[in-house]
Amino acid sequence: MRSALIAGTVLGTLIVAPADAAAQPAGAALAVGYAYALPDPEPPVPSAAYATYYASPGPPGASGLDDPGYAPEVAVQYPHQDTAKAWKLAVNPAHRAFRGVATTAAGSDEVTAEVGTDYRLDVPGKGTYAAFDGVRSTSNCTGSAGGSDTELGKLRLRQQGGELSDVDVPRGAGTATAARLDFPPPNGEADPANPHLGDLTVRRVLAPEDLIKTPDLEPGYLRRAAGWRIDVVTYRADGSDRHTESVVLGAAAC
Repeated sequence: MRSALIAGTVLGTLIVAPADAAAQPAGAALAVGYAYALPDPEPPVPSAAYATYYASPGPPGASGLDDPGYAPEVAVQYPHQDTAKAWKLAVNPAHRAFRGVATTAAGSDEVTAEVGTDYRLDVPGKGTYAAFDGVRSTSNCTGSAGGSDTELGKLRLRQQGGELSDVDVPRGAGTATAARLDFPPPNGEADPANPHLGDLTVRRVLAPEDLIKTPDLEPGYLRRAAGWRIDVVTYRADGSDRHTESVVLGAAAC
C-alpha cells in the first residue's frame, strides 16, 4: 500500500519586491517556476500547514528564501501518529546553505527556479539512511525554450551493517540502491519480534512526471523539472505488510 504522509513544518517566505508589472511584455503567457526547497512526500495531505515550494510571481520579481541559517526538520509520518516515531528529513543539517528562489524576469517571458541545500533522511533510534550533500537544481523556461539540470556533490546511503557509505551519484536514468536494510515504516515498528526490512532507491527527477502531485500543482502543467527522488519499500521478512513511500528533494521545475 502507499501511505498518507505528513511533512510537519512551516516554511517561511521572503518576498523580494517585484519590479513594475508594466515592464512585462504585453500579452506574454508566462510559465511559472517552482522551487521545491522542502521535501515533498507522497501523497501530500490536503490543507497541510506547510509549503513545499516557492512559485515565481506574476509580475517581475522573485519569491523565496536564501538563508544559510535556515535548517528545518520535516517529519514524515502517518496521520495522527506520534512524531517521535516518524522518519525525519533534515534540511541544511550542517547550516551550510539554503536557497529556494523562483524568479520572473523583467522585460521577457523567462522564469527560473533554483534550489541549493543539503538533505538527510533519519530514522529515530536507527540513524541516517541517506545523505545528499550539495544539491543544486535549476529549471528555466523562456517561451518554448529553456532547460533543467541538477547536481549533487556527494551521496551516502546506509548499508546492511548500519554504516553510511559513499555511493556513486546516479547519472541519467540510473539509480543508487540499498536493499534489505533494517528499516521500520514511518509509523514505527509495531512488532519488534517481526521487524520490517526496507529497500531504498535514489534517482534523478528528469521530467515533471517524476514529481509528486500536490493538490494545487499537477505535473501536467509543467514542461521541465530536475532534482532528486527517494523511493522506499518496507516489508516483513516474509514479504507481507508492504508499504511504499516516496519523497522529492531539491527539485526545480517550470
